[in-house]
Amino acid sequence: MMSKMTQMPVSAADRSAAVRATRVVLRHHAAGEVIAYDMQGRRLVHDLTDYSMWLVQGGLSRLTIHQALTGIASFYDYILVQGMGYPDLSDQTILSYRNACIDSAVGLVGAWKRVGPEFRQSAVTINQKLRAVYNWLWWMQDHGRVPDSTIGGDGCQIYSYRVRGRGRGGKSGMLAHCPALFPVRELRPTDLAGRTPSDKQLDALSQYFVNRTDNTYLRERDHLLFRISLDTGFRRDSLVSLRCDQFKREAIENSSSDTFPITPDRQKFSYGNEYSVPLDVAVMILEFIEGPRQAMCEAMGFGRKVTRDAVFVSSRDGMPIQPRSVTKLFSAAMRAVGLPKGCAVHALRRRFADNEICDEIRTRLQFGLDTSSISIAEAVASKLGHRSVESLRRYISVNVRRLYRSAGGG
Repeated sequence: MMSKMTQMPVSAADRSAAVRATRVVLRHHAAGEVIAYDMQGRRLVHDLTDYSMWLVQGGLSRLTIHQALTGIASFYDYILVQGMGYPDLSDQTILSYRNACIDSAVGLVGAWKRVGPEFRQSAVTINQKLRAVYNWLWWMQDHGRVPDSTIGGDGCQIYSYRVRGRGRGGKSGMLAHCPALFPVRELRPTDLAGRTPSDKQLDALSQYFVNRTDNTYLRERDHLLFRISLDTGFRRDSLVSLRCDQFKREAIENSSSDTFPITPDRQKFSYGNEYSVPLDVAVMILEFIEGPRQAMCEAMGFGRKVTRDAVFVSSRDGMPIQPRSVTKLFSAAMRAVGLPKGCAVHALRRRFADNEICDEIRTRLQFGLDTSSISIAEAVASKLGHRSVESLRRYISVNVRRLYRSAGGG
């Protein structure tokens, strides 16, 4: 019988602050393993690092390992901030951590039954973290790192059990039952379709950024962020990591191609992918650097030591803008044009993927080339910086899937 789990009497503000605290830093290595380091304690976190190596030996993908370790590191951070050790863990700890994640994400703890699709995306993400935590605790117990009574049936600190089944990759193994999960299904392609801007919404977004402020620099900066996101599909971290010295006038003017090579300093999994961005986008960035950005920096006295040569900087202190600022900016814009809560800059990445898929299919049809799903997915995945074509599926909206199939794809 499942043990009854109740919420710990901790304020939402305290929970949210605890889950946002970051002591454990993850570093990805070429072989796929993740090295976890406690910055405050100045030590390796062997229980996380060794687990990542075990996952690598199990043949799991780099993406799967990254997602699992990110969730576990978040939980590990949480219990450190709470001053807890493994003997203190309980069902209530798991629930309190879950609620802290919700507080941090949407501020709707305790109200999930009253919230529809807007809440579901956050709940699905949190469920992924919780599954990773349960599986990690089982691994810890199996390998003698915590007592045998840490996780299991009645009488254990944390209630869970395991059954034999198949995971997402089709591999057979022991699957953990996770009582603390929110009862929500994962997002389907039909859900993502409503979170991808339409042509009309893109026009409205463009007008939003043009009209949102009288400050010339901010207006030009934010509209350029919008254009780059839409025309390149860059993630937010890649956007904010662009440097001025990557856009030399001589190199752009002497380009014999309609694209320009750019390698963002910050990429997912620390990749070093080079992207071919449209030449007109590179020109827009150069004109922004030499125009509004230069004028603002000169007027405010912001030198290179302050701006760190970042293309996009704050008008207040001249420092490079942070990824969270980009999310906040685009979240407000998306809501203003009618897109659901939770949509931000990543919605433009989905739209970029949709556009690339449509263009790829039409071009291949025109020249009688291979239109199989795997072939098209491989071509578009490289433009998005994906190493696996499976990663592309979530970006394909319902309408594009229909076009995809009509072209002869699988």
